[in-house]
Amino acid sequence: MVYQTPPYLIDSFKTLVNFFATSRPHHLTSIALVNIRQGKGESLWAFLERFNQVALQIWNLNLEVALHHKVMALRPGPFADSLCKKSALNMSEMRVRAAKFIRLEELRDFGGQMKAEHQIFPTSRTRPEQKKDPSFPRHQHNQGRSGYPSLRVTHPLMPTGGGYPLTKYNV
Repeated sequence: MVYQTPPYLIDSFKTLVNFFATSRPHHLTSIALVNIRQGKGESLWAFLERFNQVALQIWNLNLEVALHHKVMALRPGPFADSLCKKSALNMSEMRVRAAKFIRLEELRDFGGQMKAEHQIFPTSRTRPEQKKDPSFPRHQHNQGRSGYPSLRVTHPLMPTGGGYPLTKYNV
């Protein structure tokens, strides 16, 4: 659609800007907070950062309205459960409580990365079959002179005297 303007109507850039409605600044209202939701893979820190950026652009924002929308925008999880059990009285209390859960998330993510990088054990829970080595020391539980069981280690290559390993006492 083409607009026909009379000649010499626009004499400056300011007049040109005022002529078009799309160039006027659009002010956000608290309704913009309704559309913000925490994403499925989004961390609590990233969500709160994004929410606060939008909230800062709203003029005369009522903090109780912002607090309500922030709680409603959270996805179900430990932080949302905590807020449902005991609601935050003001934004500063919510900020302090959120900082604790953000540290918890970061610690959990860091621990998961460390486990993935330094995985020692195999991922399967089955134990590999161990071959029995005949040269592996065999343990015999015999009662010694004191009446208590004593552990005696024998090995085919170990010299023994009378079925017992050689010690300085039975040599």
